[in-house]
Amino acid sequence: MSKPTIIPLTDAEIGLLEQTPWDGLTGPRLITVDGRQVVECTAYAYSDYTRNALDGQLSLQLTGQTSQAEYQQRILAMQSAYAAVNANTRAEQGLWSVLSFTPVDGVDWALPRADLKAWSVLQEQIFFFRIYRYGAISTPADYTKRHMEILDLVELFIGDESLLIKRNDQPWQITPRG
Repeated sequence: MSKPTIIPLTDAEIGLLEQTPWDGLTGPRLITVDGRQVVECTAYAYSDYTRNALDGQLSLQLTGQTSQAEYQQRILAMQSAYAAVNANTRAEQGLWSVLSFTPVDGVDWALPRADLKAWSVLQEQIFFFRIYRYGAISTPADYTKRHMEILDLVELFIGDESLLIKRNDQPWQITPRG
């Protein structure tokens, strides 16, 4: 079990969208190994922040632009994501990790049903999350990486007072925000 995420960093801040990651390490990514999806990430023990700093690979450019209000919204959205998957204690939250997090502007994302698109129009601020509950952690041939088994994969659009949730291969559902 790891420590739960309190303040999620955006996909851009962790280097998933072509920007320099804040810590010089590209964030987690979904890959297929032996016919099953796993999350691949850099092993913390092999994260050399000193080397990254000396090589000029650290960047707080995006993170430094986060306002106090957005910072607070991120914290509350993360807590809503945990509540949506019934991870109410610190121990339960530690079993979940963030694979993707990004603020969503307008309705420029593809939702499959008209009622879901209508929901999005009513929201002032929307955050998208892809979170996963992990199981076994293994070390691949590249020992600096870790592969995390995915037990549950959940996508969420978290709005002001409600959220959309899609668990594994289930359809989207609208539910009150916790």
